[in-house]
Amino acid sequence: MINNLRRVVRQAIDQDLSGYPPPPPDLRNRVAAHVVDQAAGQQRDRPHWLLVAIAVIVALVLVPGLLLSLRATVGRPQPAAQPAAPIASPSAQPSPSPTSSPTAAPTSTALPGTAGVPPARQGAAMAWDPKDGYVLMFGGANFQSPNGPYDDTWAFIGNEWRQLHTAAAPPGRSFGVLGYDPIGRRMLLYGGGTPNASPPFSDPPRNDTWAWDGSTWLQLHPAHTPIGYPGSGLVYQPDLSTLLLFVGTAQMWAWDGSDWVPRSQGQTPPSRCYFGLAYNADLRGIVLVGGGAGAACPPDLDDTWLWKDGVWTQLQGTTKPSAGACVAAYDGAQHRLLVLVTYEGSTWTWDGKTWTRERPQHSPPPFLNFTSMVFVPTTGQVVLFGGKVDPAHNINQTWIWNGQDWSQVT
Repeated sequence: MINNLRRVVRQAIDQDLSGYPPPPPDLRNRVAAHVVDQAAGQQRDRPHWLLVAIAVIVALVLVPGLLLSLRATVGRPQPAAQPAAPIASPSAQPSPSPTSSPTAAPTSTALPGTAGVPPARQGAAMAWDPKDGYVLMFGGANFQSPNGPYDDTWAFIGNEWRQLHTAAAPPGRSFGVLGYDPIGRRMLLYGGGTPNASPPFSDPPRNDTWAWDGSTWLQLHPAHTPIGYPGSGLVYQPDLSTLLLFVGTAQMWAWDGSDWVPRSQGQTPPSRCYFGLAYNADLRGIVLVGGGAGAACPPDLDDTWLWKDGVWTQLQGTTKPSAGACVAAYDGAQHRLLVLVTYEGSTWTWDGKTWTRERPQHSPPPFLNFTSMVFVPTTGQVVLFGGKVDPAHNINQTWIWNGQDWSQVT
């Protein structure tokens, strides 16, 4: 009886599977064994004909389910075998994507403004704009030109100058100062101007405040305003997230986002103008160097001061830069303060303890007064632009300091 039951089930399976791809070899046997097991339990109290009917019904119920599973497995196209990923050599380097590399220089079509070289000038306001990622320059004057102080805005990106065209701009001026406002995430321009007796224009002293948002200028109206003075300095101190204004009369002011707030101080440096001023990241303070060289200025100075924790401290040293007008920038790549003594064209560096006179193979012109100098974090270089070469000739040269030597790029 059991053998007949197996034969009937196998015949039913063969008939139903005839229209499908070949099944696994043991499918018939497995289904038949299962049906027989189910039917055998009822053998004692069922007639033989009834057992055969039950077996056929059970087979007809089980087989379609197996067929559906078989069709899904056998009839589905199988994906092609994927080649094994190659094992990278330890020295192999992936090819960088030209659009995703963080150090890739932007294409000329992505740069703002119009390419060019600023006209010759002295006393331009210049500072690094960390939000927009370029050196921002505004104004300056060429007193041999009849057009008055400049009111133009420029960006230095890579080794290229680009003029930024704005709907509004501050009045033209020389000796304004620029710095980054971390509260408003914008650049601030303060003051500037110097008396000029040459008609038909003048460059009057100013103490106004303007903001640059990356596309245009907006005049601000703080409740308190420092008194303008030739050669003020504006420095962003990132460790305190503060923008500080040093006026040459040794006054220190802080910008709180909407107003200038005087900072109390004890000992103060002597008054000065045309000095070097820069934030030193290693010392977490602001370094003031030298100054002088002007009819309205005190005698030439050769001292060095550090502003830290709200206190001025004079730093002593036997070797130091020559006295007089200078410009300074903190070279973050070399971790040194870079100073150019403008009247003699000498280059000095300071590591926080010792002054060293550098002996570069090339240098900007000597007697280069009223030039502007800024460190560029993206390239690790210091950029210097413009100035006046005595007796009265303005230039529009751009020089780069790479830590060892100067090179002229425009």
